Amino acid sequence: MDKFFTIENIHQRIIAIVWVALAFFLMARLGMLFAFENTNVTCIWPPSGIALAAFLLFGPKIWPGIFIGEFIANASLFHQNDAGGITSVLLVSIAFGCGDSLSAFISYYLITRFIPSKQLMERVKNVFVFAGIAMIGSLVGSIVGASSLTISGISDVSKFGFLMGTWWIGDSTGVMVFTPFILTLVKTDWKLNWHKISEGVIVFVSQIVLGLFIFGMWQTGYSINGLAALIILPMIWSVFRLGLVETIFSIILTAGVAVWGTIHGIGPFVGASQIESLSQLVIFILVIVFTIYILSITVLDRARITEQFKSVNDHLEQIVETRTSALEHTNSELTKEVEARKQVELDLEKTIENLQSALGNIRTLSGLIPICASCKKIRDDKGYWNSVEKYVHEKTSAELTHSICPECMARLYPEVGKGNTKA
Repeated sequence: MDKFFTIENIHQRIIAIVWVALAFFLMARLGMLFAFENTNVTCIWPPSGIALAAFLLFGPKIWPGIFIGEFIANASLFHQNDAGGITSVLLVSIAFGCGDSLSAFISYYLITRFIPSKQLMERVKNVFVFAGIAMIGSLVGSIVGASSLTISGISDVSKFGFLMGTWWIGDSTGVMVFTPFILTLVKTDWKLNWHKISEGVIVFVSQIVLGLFIFGMWQTGYSINGLAALIILPMIWSVFRLGLVETIFSIILTAGVAVWGTIHGIGPFVGASQIESLSQLVIFILVIVFTIYILSITVLDRARITEQFKSVNDHLEQIVETRTSALEHTNSELTKEVEARKQVELDLEKTIENLQSALGNIRTLSGLIPICASCKKIRDDKGYWNSVEKYVHEKTSAELTHSICPECMARLYPEVGKGNTKA
């Protein structure tokens, strides 16, 4: 999985490290409000999600920002709570910084190894892989953190398992909630859509109102345990109508309201102690987060498949339209050719008729024609003797003109034809 941003020089890297350290410090101090007995261990730890998101956005060279933010946040709170000597506080804070940086790096490496580039929340399979990676990376950080607390004497050895488990849950929750939220927030192409904004406001207000109802603002120490599952309804609405960023933000709003109610002893997850109550709540939130992610990706896959079908359908329609246009053109050309051939046939038939008509007007003389040897009259079929001129005219419709040949001219008119007669 490639990083989203490229740091080109040392100045950009320093700026990125400072911003990551600041964000990590602020979210760490927020999470430490729910820390267990001055150990800085809490089951609500958003900085783990920020750390992994920073690795995925900028690459592993951003680790100093995570280390600095973790170190300052823990050292300042340990010193404030007088949790131990200055040496112990510094060493434990360094160990915490190394543990969180190592945890984020391991998760980053596994994600780049097993999840395709920038497809963290685009396949159902990737969600399962991401959840497993989050648990593995968080386990490493929890072991380092709990061990450093035990070795330094800030916490008893008997509490090692409890501290490690609480740390593991907190880091896993932070990664599962905040890493996808930040990555999706960064790569989303935001466009101003008032209809979507108004619908988002309705969803968020509904989420807060429902959260306040379930987790206690409108209750006086009384909780309706059976209604806890209703908190997911506005999230489902957000999945189908808005998007993954809005849905995760809705989860964060719900988590905030739920944590507020739980630490005040109100809600369906109140237990014998605050840490127990928060642990139950965080597990509930993890279940909701995982369910919503699967549902979101299923909806995204459906939309993607629908878009692919639409694209294929549009392409096929374009092909059909092109082929239809080509067939219509070919049919038009064929129609013109048929009409031209019909016209040629008509012209040919007319020519044949003209030729037949002309042929009918042509008369020929053939056979034996009886002609007088003396006067040169010809006997017709009825036995009448006619002049050559009349006979030819009746038989062929030809008209004969009269002239005189040179021989006859010389014989009949010697005084005229003399000199014109050929020897």
